Amino acid sequence: MIELFVSLVLPTRTMPLELQGFKAWISVDGEETPCYGIEKSEDGKAVTGWIASEEGKVRDQAPLQALPVSEHGSLDSLGYLEILCQVDDIKCRGVIMDEASSPTDIYFTDGLEISAATFAPFLFGSVKLTDDDSVLDASLSSSLGDISLSIWRTKLISVREFGPEVILPEQQIHERAKKAILHQVKLGDEEVRASEKNTYKTKRLDKQPLVTFTFKYRPLNVLEANVIVPPESAKRREMPVAHKSRNPDEPTDPHGTEAVQSAKLEADTSAPIPATKKRKARQEPKQESIDERVPDESAAAQVLAAQITVLEDEVESRQEELESRRAELLTRQAELDAGLDRLKARQEKLATLKAKHTAMVSKNTAFKRVKVEIDLT
Repeated sequence: MIELFVSLVLPTRTMPLELQGFKAWISVDGEETPCYGIEKSEDGKAVTGWIASEEGKVRDQAPLQALPVSEHGSLDSLGYLEILCQVDDIKCRGVIMDEASSPTDIYFTDGLEISAATFAPFLFGSVKLTDDDSVLDASLSSSLGDISLSIWRTKLISVREFGPEVILPEQQIHERAKKAILHQVKLGDEEVRASEKNTYKTKRLDKQPLVTFTFKYRPLNVLEANVIVPPESAKRREMPVAHKSRNPDEPTDPHGTEAVQSAKLEADTSAPIPATKKRKARQEPKQESIDERVPDESAAAQVLAAQITVLEDEVESRQEELESRRAELLTRQAELDAGLDRLKARQEKLATLKAKHTAMVSKNTAFKRVKVEIDLT
């Protein structure tokens, strides 16, 4: 289950995105997810980072937490704040922060409230692919693959009764247009959890949010291929032999979660590294000296090869998309020409009918009038 958290600055945390006294992070199955390639906007109001996604496993939700905060994290001067979360194209219900709330509270969103008693958790899942060309023409959502949190200054207008959140249909992606987007956020099975009976109608006080956090999620091997996550070359150098498959019972790295390590191993097995022990058995000192550099060079070459593959796929996808749109444009142009011809024929027919109608009206009004006199004497 995916959980999205926002709090004031928490010094004990090391991996969340930080901006203007706030921190935000994403937790998957109770484990905080590392963030890579962090960039801040020029105006200092937005920050973006990349996280590795893997099909999630449902587990109990994390409770609301409270940890120490820094002195500049006070809500006194900010008034009411509203946290808005968007997951792909799913817009979640806002969460209100106010002066009465403890500044050490951590606010989180982990799913959609289906009813006042149930909710559906967020899960990473594979994108739904199709070969329907009509879907290829549809524009791919720019929000797909993004999880964003924005914090707004707001005021409360009124209280209204609870209403379920809007659930959008799962988006289909054409298999030629998926690019590097292999995952999307889906909803898991409904779970029982009581919700607030009332909600608030709010009005934003500013045109722009105070701060926006954006988490871009992609599979780990995609992040490694684009050098967003550094490849683990040290671990690759320790591999005794090259192989095509992994033992599923092999222990994972204690510094990473089992899910993330599994994705890393899958990326490694897709391009095995030459073995060094096999070369050392030849007892050729000069060759051995050269071979010691091979793993590093091979690892770098694998990264470049992975980048080339990703770009080649994207270029091919773009070319196919342009060819499809060019063919569609020619078809539309032919339809337009035919439509113009039909329009011209109808205009000519309309002009003929109008001329006939005018002639008939003129003929009827030209009848001779006869004066009749009656003698009543």
